Amino acid sequence: MREDVQRVLDEYKIKTFGNKKDLARAEELLDPDETVLFASPSNVVITHANTRKRGTFPGVVFLTDKRFLFSYKVLSNFSVENVSLNEIQSVDCSGNGLTGSSIGVHTLTKSFSVMVTYKREIAQKILKVFEDAKNSVSTTATPASAADEILKYKNLLDCGAITETEFEAKKKQLLGI
Repeated sequence: MREDVQRVLDEYKIKTFGNKKDLARAEELLDPDETVLFASPSNVVITHANTRKRGTFPGVVFLTDKRFLFSYKVLSNFSVENVSLNEIQSVDCSGNGLTGSSIGVHTLTKSFSVMVTYKREIAQKILKVFEDAKNSVSTTATPASAADEILKYKNLLDCGAITETEFEAKKKQLLGI
């Protein structure tokens, strides 16, 4: 197993029992110059934007410094969803402590809902890793609009990383109120 993959699995206390072969197969898809920022065997709900068709698939998720990768096997077919970080439109977090937490990764054509953990603080940490990775590859130097910034803070509010008061104060600041 690659050192960066093992480090991430250890950092997030990801259990790999029963998934070592899937992890090894997915790891082969990584380029040597990519750095793994998050990895996990997980169930992922893929929703197609145009048809709203949904499917839930067990597989392996990797977030690297270059892309989001989800590999899965359905029956005897091996499939890969490969999304450049530039293609990611937004990332969000949801969870209620009972059914677990998930990270939403949204592109123009598909959305991926990745089950990450039952602990909200870990989900928030993972969300930050996704947001930082996405922000690090920004292709334009234009500043984010106030609406984009408000959406970012709304996602943090929804995950519990900030309070309603903090969100409202930041929103007023961004809107110049």
